[in-house]
Amino acid sequence: MNLETGITASHKVRAIIVAVSAGWTGVTGLGSIIAGRSKAGFAMLDLPLILGVLTVCCMMATFFSAIASIFVVGIPFFIVFGTILMVLLPLFVTTFIGFYIADVMICIKAK
Repeated sequence: MNLETGITASHKVRAIIVAVSAGWTGVTGLGSIIAGRSKAGFAMLDLPLILGVLTVCCMMATFFSAIASIFVVGIPFFIVFGTILMVLLPLFVTTFIGFYIADVMICIKAK
């Protein structure tokens, strides 16, 4: 696939720097938006954000249900949220890493 965007070298360097630095904060796709690939960039923003929010919610629910299981009958909630978390966490991590690498590569290949 030919990634023709018509950006200058300094603009390309800025896009790579933003892609690398924003990726470490958990936001993927900003480098692609700066590199002129806005559709790919916005697509990369959505899925990891949704999966990340779901993962954090399940982590908090698992933690609080584990604490509640000490005092009250919270074991069923712990099992449910723990199981969902065991599915979501690897899915989030692999999706985020894949999108992070794709964002940086789109910026590197931009012409």
